[in-house]
Amino acid sequence: ERASASLEEFLASLQLEVGIAPMEPAQLARVAQLTQRTNQMNASCVRRSEAEIQALLASGRAECLTVDVKDRFGSYGLTGVVIFRCAGGALVADTFLLSCRALGRGVEHRMVARLGEIAMERGLARVEIPFVAGQRNRPAALFLESLPRTAEEAARVTYRPGKRGQTHFCGIRENASVPFSFDYVKIANELRDPATILERIRMASRRPAPVLSAPPQTPLERGLAELWAGLLNLPEVGIHDNFFELGGHSLLAVQLLSRVRQVYGVELSLEVVYSGEFTVAELAKAVELKE
Repeated sequence: ERASASLEEFLASLQLEVGIAPMEPAQLARVAQLTQRTNQMNASCVRRSEAEIQALLASGRAECLTVDVKDRFGSYGLTGVVIFRCAGGALVADTFLLSCRALGRGVEHRMVARLGEIAMERGLARVEIPFVAGQRNRPAALFLESLPRTAEEAARVTYRPGKRGQTHFCGIRENASVPFSFDYVKIANELRDPATILERIRMASRRPAPVLSAPPQTPLERGLAELWAGLLNLPEVGIHDNFFELGGHSLLAVQLLSRVRQVYGVELSLEVVYSGEFTVAELAKAVELKE
């Protein structure tokens, strides 16, 4: 990483290889394990046993894709799973998950693109990945909210790291804050002339400035908040702001823990990142417990 001029250059140097293919019988146990243990990038948090997955696939009501990832340093193994069905002119993925070990590298974007390709091959117009909120899957929500719905657009989804650690999704909506949801009756009744439409657009674009959840209270919290702000290129952060909602990802989390080790002499594992809400307040507690 130190030899790379940017995150984009670093990711390119990994020579990442992503294989997406139908599940093999020998992979059943690992697929079930991932549905049980994956939390962060898990769209629906549907937990399934080996027997449940086997019965579902045998019934012909769904198909399962597995995702294998490797780079020039070695293999990540089977890290992703998609279980989908075709219904009502759409490809619907009721399970869309990726292990945290592969986050921040664009693997999830390739998964969406493959679903788009399959949908187009089968003459389906849309790709739908329903989201069900869990305790720790906010990163999945933020990712899915930015996706398109048409199969053609989904097939073009690619990943390009942007400046200041932000992510750009080429071929889909950037910086989306809500999923596609339209009240067509209300639109027809209220937006009947160009002047009204333009005014509504102007009102919608006036977003309030972000408000800090709470300012740092202790020297440790202030120091950690400064580390976060520096990595995320933000003027300041609150102690209860979620790292991933501020634009962080797994690679930045690793950099952050490295900075914590250098500054405070404390060795923290990635468990602190993924075991709950990753905030300055929680990180400060973890540092204090280690000191």
